[in-house]
Amino acid sequence: MFQVQDYNDLFLCVYVFVDDALKDMEQQLGVQLKTRSDLSISETLTIQIVGEFMEKKTEMAIYMLLREYKDLFSAVISRSSFYKQLKKCVWLLELLIPYLSEKFDADDDVCIPDGFPIPIKKLARKNKGVNVNGRANVGFCASLKEYFYGLKGHILVGANGIIHNLLLSPASVHDVNLLEPLLENEQDKIVICDKGYVGKKHAEAVALNNNIIVIEKKKNQTGQEKHNKAIRPLMKKRKIVESVISHLERLNSKTMKQRSFWTIKMRMLSKCLAISSAIAYNIENGLEKLLCMKILHPEFL
Repeated sequence: MFQVQDYNDLFLCVYVFVDDALKDMEQQLGVQLKTRSDLSISETLTIQIVGEFMEKKTEMAIYMLLREYKDLFSAVISRSSFYKQLKKCVWLLELLIPYLSEKFDADDDVCIPDGFPIPIKKLARKNKGVNVNGRANVGFCASLKEYFYGLKGHILVGANGIIHNLLLSPASVHDVNLLEPLLENEQDKIVICDKGYVGKKHAEAVALNNNIIVIEKKKNQTGQEKHNKAIRPLMKKRKIVESVISHLERLNSKTMKQRSFWTIKMRMLSKCLAISSAIAYNIENGLEKLLCMKILHPEFL
């Protein structure tokens, strides 16, 4: 079993995963991924994903990893060149997420959707500064019972925690509108969701579809019934997506200060890949605690 002892090992581990995935994707898509930069696409994505592992808050801090660990890479390019190449690779980050789920979670018959807030700035300053290319607005977070200004993230995870899909929407968009897009590539899966992803819009479809299981709200939320004994085992699986969201928050998903939508999207995709790659590492090494990023975080070894 390969043990990650320091950040050099972490860069190596993530690079092998990214490079192998891109080679498989080249064969599947029938294209050859090329770049004019001296820094390869695999190296660029590796720096970005490891930067999320290390909880770097700014793009500048992530870029400085290239200079700090320059002996590990084929070239050191300028900051502007690094950003331009990274911007062109956002579509690859989007493809890497389903690639991981198909490789390590293909036999799983359960998927769990959930949403989480991505605050951009304080509510009192909503009319000042940028609005993320017109996509940010005011929304309500039911779990925290408060309003916020920014975006809302929606993820779909499997039973082992690997993320299958990520969508971003304005904060005011209700969860019910994102269920169908989240499940676009999922077939014959049992969907465990809360009432926020059903509502009146999908009430009839849920009644006819035995694959969608709606979990009641928690006991401390008024107007809802207690969980019965049949629902409790499903609630344990439901907690997986909550653990994934907690990992995203630890990777600074609630302190996003970026000004453009593509930058926020790129950072969120990278955070999701950091979590999924950690779980994939745990699966390949036969570790029992799959949803544990500390296994791949040298500070905890």
